[in-house]
Amino acid sequence: MHLNEELLQETALKNENFSEKDSMHLAHCAYCRERYAGYLEYYASLDDKLDEPFTDETADLSSRLLPQPKTKLLPQRDVQIIPRGSKFEIISANKYALALRDFFYQYPKTVLSGATLIAAALVFTFMTVARAPKPANIIYAKAENGFLIAYNQTGEKAWAKFIADGFDAAFIQKTSGPGSVLSYLLVDDINADNRNEIVLIKWGNAPRNERKNITCYDADGNVLWTCGFNKKLVTKTEEFSDEYYPHRICNADLDSDGVPELYAIFGHAEYFPRFITRINTVTGTISDSYFHPGYLVNLEIYNPKGTETPLLLAYGTSNSFQRAVLLALSYDQISGYAPSDSTRTPVGMNPASETKYLLFPKCYPFDLSSSLREGVSAINIREDGSILVAVAHNFENFDANFQFELNNRFDCVQVSGGDHLYLALNDLKKAGKPVHIIDSLYFNNLRNSIQYFRK
Repeated sequence: MHLNEELLQETALKNENFSEKDSMHLAHCAYCRERYAGYLEYYASLDDKLDEPFTDETADLSSRLLPQPKTKLLPQRDVQIIPRGSKFEIISANKYALALRDFFYQYPKTVLSGATLIAAALVFTFMTVARAPKPANIIYAKAENGFLIAYNQTGEKAWAKFIADGFDAAFIQKTSGPGSVLSYLLVDDINADNRNEIVLIKWGNAPRNERKNITCYDADGNVLWTCGFNKKLVTKTEEFSDEYYPHRICNADLDSDGVPELYAIFGHAEYFPRFITRINTVTGTISDSYFHPGYLVNLEIYNPKGTETPLLLAYGTSNSFQRAVLLALSYDQISGYAPSDSTRTPVGMNPASETKYLLFPKCYPFDLSSSLREGVSAINIREDGSILVAVAHNFENFDANFQFELNNRFDCVQVSGGDHLYLALNDLKKAGKPVHIIDSLYFNNLRNSIQYFRK
């Protein structure tokens, strides 16, 4: 079951935290993350707009916009506004009721008739959507029916480019594994030119040579650069071709120079090697790469309040140790190779110096399938810097997870079992199979068995 629209909208508008349960759902559910990101983009302009007075220009603009709503984010619905002393309470199920409520709370002394009040509310709604720092800027993009579609600040379609059959958010969500819809596409001013760019991984049935590259478009739809990763890897026992495909992307200004860097996971076409790369957002060239011997699910930025240096977190599984892994890198640590056994140690490459590298213990006292590997399937970074880590037996499908709670020093303070774990135990009991006792002592042993390569 997905998170309901009202919860996503209200949390985005109020800039509040989700409950722990909803946060874990959001970490696992790409569909809900995409909807939530859309609301965040829309409500991001509210604070600035509340400080701006009504003008003849915005009133005229709203009157032209009212007959036909310009964006699916704002379906036109009835609004009921009830006076509450010198303030007003807006009662409505639509997407902009909460925004209107906050608007009138900003102006408690305003006295308006009912008709004027409703008109002002609608003016506010559409002037908020129509606000655009640059006429041609892009604020949102999506994959739909094979096309990359870009929208400007008024919510109108700015341009569309055909990418490939199968390039569709719903299709990608079903076929591309955990985290894909979250991180195959981003819209941001990545090169500090005051206009947004679109950075894209071409999933679906795009030609092979295009799927191997990350593509960056400017606000007008022109290709600024493409970036691929080609590195022959040799270990003591194996040699791999230089064919890699991008799997995840994220951007952040980890070095605090005012210009964000782009980070990406590239995976080998057939085998386990994964590289985390840092990409120059102006030229599209790779400046550094970090080798990890195993599947990595996603990249996330760790930057809670009070953090001196933001970190890049990655998580998944280690083929070298057949265990779940969580690692943290600073901007100057995107190089070398991760902890590995001797057979998977790259030749001619130096060991890395991660800020943190955690190997979680084998959690499951039963074998659900010999073909599955334990791994970190999702993480939830809390406001205080603590992290909730989900370790699953089949980390690609989020089956039977354990939850490890880490403090802001990455020390484990508690371990608990997820719902899928107890469902699996019940199934084993019904089948008459022996079941290991999983109690507080078992959880405590797991907590004390995390292996820290960097601490």
